[in-house]
Amino acid sequence: MRQAKANTPIDPTHEERTRVDEADIQDDIDRTTAIGIENAEILTLAANWCENIGVTRGPMGVGLVEQVTGLPVGGGSLRCSHAHTPTSFGMQLKFSAADFYQENCIGCTYHKPRGGQIPRFATGVALVSWLAPSPTRVPRIS
Repeated sequence: MRQAKANTPIDPTHEERTRVDEADIQDDIDRTTAIGIENAEILTLAANWCENIGVTRGPMGVGLVEQVTGLPVGGGSLRCSHAHTPTSFGMQLKFSAADFYQENCIGCTYHKPRGGQIPRFATGVALVSWLAPSPTRVPRIS
């Protein structure tokens, strides 16, 4: 902040307070797009794994980047009518996808595989590095 005589702070002008750095905006767009790509990968893995898995949009809404790219930036929550454990809503599905699989998919008698679609959810949970690590979770492939 600029200083006046005798070290008295001067309030920034309106222009200084509202200045937009185009590089910061592009960084935000790039980060948001990367989240959308990750979410799309997770949703593809889940859809390949079982016909019962879907996504609930939740309260996140649809932002400009999602409107422009068509990527699932808003995330949401994985869902299944046979799931016994509720999942959390969030912008990044990677934080809830592995837990959803571990808590609801392993040993599920209602599992409806999508004929031979690879890769699948179980493969992604065990092998793909973008799923959020959990110190208590041991990856299993079923």
